[in-house]
Amino acid sequence: METSYQHSGILLLAFGGPNSLEDVEPFLKNVFSGRPLNPFVVNQVKERYQLIGGKSPLPEITERQARSLQDNLKKRGTLCEVSIGMRYWQPSISQAINTLHAKGIKKILCIILSPFSTEAATGGYNRAVYQTIKEFHQTMIAHFVSPWNTNVRFLDAAADRVKEGLALFSANIRTSVPIVFSAHSLPRPSSNP
Repeated sequence: METSYQHSGILLLAFGGPNSLEDVEPFLKNVFSGRPLNPFVVNQVKERYQLIGGKSPLPEITERQARSLQDNLKKRGTLCEVSIGMRYWQPSISQAINTLHAKGIKKILCIILSPFSTEAATGGYNRAVYQTIKEFHQTMIAHFVSPWNTNVRFLDAAADRVKEGLALFSANIRTSVPIVFSAHSLPRPSSNP
């Protein structure tokens, strides 16, 4: 028997990414809050996206996650609208909330897809959600899932990936291979000693 929660929705919140090389510059303007962009930097970023197919895979991955979550909830008897909102791209967080509101959603469970929680990294998601609700949809209620960076399943998955990487090295040097953790891209060694 299906249980329907017609007035509840889930909003997956992600950073966003350009859908084409033409989108790189407007995407970067969003990331840098409209500040002027250095054309050299824009071209470098375009070259990086060109190397991975000319676009960010993040929007499509996030959309697949949303559909998978909605399908799995439905199989368990819960009808719940699952949408995505991108911090720096489309659909924006405001657009996603407006769409949910138009569908009659009154309560939103917000899940920030980044496992890490800092004011700089995730505070913008909270502000964007609450500001949109305050300005346009005062009757809506939003709750955020707690940061999940210490969840044992996440830690196990990260540990498994490290083990997979270390397995690429011969056993006699594996314990001396340095492991570098980086939040974005690959770190560049400093030219200063």
